[in-house]
Amino acid sequence: MKVNGMKKITQEDFPKLTHHNETMVIETNPGCPVCKGAGIVHPRRLDGSPDYSKTMACPYPGCMGESARDFQKTEDATRRWQESGVIQRQTFENFKLIRGTEVALKYAKELAFGTANFGWLGICGGVGNGKTHLCNAIAKVSLERGMEVIMLSSANMFSKIKSAMNDNTDQELIKRLKEVMVLVLDDLGVEYDSPWQLSILDEILDTRYHTARLTVVASNLDLQNLPESMKRIESRFADKNISRVAFNSAPDYRKR
Repeated sequence: MKVNGMKKITQEDFPKLTHHNETMVIETNPGCPVCKGAGIVHPRRLDGSPDYSKTMACPYPGCMGESARDFQKTEDATRRWQESGVIQRQTFENFKLIRGTEVALKYAKELAFGTANFGWLGICGGVGNGKTHLCNAIAKVSLERGMEVIMLSSANMFSKIKSAMNDNTDQELIKRLKEVMVLVLDDLGVEYDSPWQLSILDEILDTRYHTARLTVVASNLDLQNLPESMKRIESRFADKNISRVAFNSAPDYRKR
């Protein structure tokens, strides 16, 4: 239904908020000043305009977003956490802030808590200096905010796609990686530069770039100065309208 040319959210939109055909009990706030009792709202694009093609749980206190967070305590929510690939013990609260991690932590928190004016984050630096920890922290907060998240390493992603080729479900998996609300890709390195790997990676990232979906990439490479074979990826992170790159210059935590 449209009012003055704009789509009016109704109870019929509720099924769009479920994941993997799960059913969850929804409690809305009839007096909510944001959604007017509908329980869902349209998310904002990076330019601040509403995206009428999508819906999300209303984040206002006491409304459906809060009800969705309560749902995370159920067995189905536990399974969703497990499927996300997130290591729950790595949080912002227990991240060790040392010299060299300040910018990466700042950007990670802004993206995770929804205060960023960007949708892509690259975290690069040496081994063992907290990049994966920050990725997990971003994914964890995103899940707690009711967003669908997939976090995996580059090696695991390519392994899953190759395995999916055996039963012809690789395109389904690639489509899911393109469309999931938040994708966190850890440990991207030069070892993943075969023509097939670069083609898959570019296909996923290109779609996410053009649809402005939240994307986090951690790498021991300088994402602002990638090898020639990865220049298309570099160009995405060079776009200041959507991307930020944080160079984590901290030393290896494990050697401290």
